[in-house]
Amino acid sequence: VNTASEYIYMVSEARSAGLFTTLHTGGASIPGSFPITGQDLIEINPHVSFHINGGPVSIEDKYFEVVARDTEIAMQVCTAGNLRTAILCAEMARKHNSFERFLIATDTPTGSGIMPLGLIYTISQIASLADFDVAELIAAATGNVAKCYGLNSGFLEAGCDADVVRHLNSHSPPHVIWAGQMGQ
Repeated sequence: VNTASEYIYMVSEARSAGLFTTLHTGGASIPGSFPITGQDLIEINPHVSFHINGGPVSIEDKYFEVVARDTEIAMQVCTAGNLRTAILCAEMARKHNSFERFLIATDTPTGSGIMPLGLIYTISQIASLADFDVAELIAAATGNVAKCYGLNSGFLEAGCDADVVRHLNSHSPPHVIWAGQMGQ
């Protein structure tokens, strides 16, 4: 693939075949690659736009609103991306009633390592710098992701896959909930 426009046919065919499609969005991420612009993203139309908030370079600001308002593309922001555009993306998703398509991720592991607290880091940054409730942002990193990818997790509900430790008080041992046993 030499240009972004070559992805339009491939993603369309993949979607037609029932495959789930993703696309890294923004500036060129590795030597020899090329940027995916906001217009490219809309024309390619994947299920999920990875790293929509870019790294040092993201798509033009105007496209965050267009993607939130006029497409069904899930908007995944990453810890290693641009914080200003992560907030802009969240704000546009909320403004256009598409917050269920706003996903928080870490984009790791990568060649530069892992970010064990990456989700908490991104949630706390957005909650501190913008008008979002922490619970909304936790949902973006858990339930929204589960819905987007069709996973039986991401929710603290009976029947959902879960590995959660609930510590009731300092005088009792922790209660461990495995594999969706909550409420049973």
